[in-house]
Amino acid sequence: MEIAEAALHGPSAISTTSGDTLRVQHREGHKERFSTWDRFVAVALAAVWIVASTTAILLSFRRGHWSVLLVGVLGLCYGLLWLRAARTGRRLHWREAPWPWRRR
Repeated sequence: MEIAEAALHGPSAISTTSGDTLRVQHREGHKERFSTWDRFVAVALAAVWIVASTTAILLSFRRGHWSVLLVGVLGLCYGLLWLRAARTGRRLHWREAPWPWRRR
């Protein structure tokens, strides 16, 4: 139970009943820089998501299905997030998605 509580509260070390100390490593993955290959993959993912979503939006207007329109708009937003990740050269934090104009 101590380990689960410590994972939520984030201490740097946890004491166990046997006297051993477990180290909890915090990973700051959103601050890692992308390599050239990672940027290429991010641009490719952005292109696939944007093209597929634009196709879904156009088909929804042609066929009149609002659910396809909703999925297309969400997919377009996801593709733009991948494009932003490729432009900034790092993984985005989850708080950056709803408010892209705010700086961390």
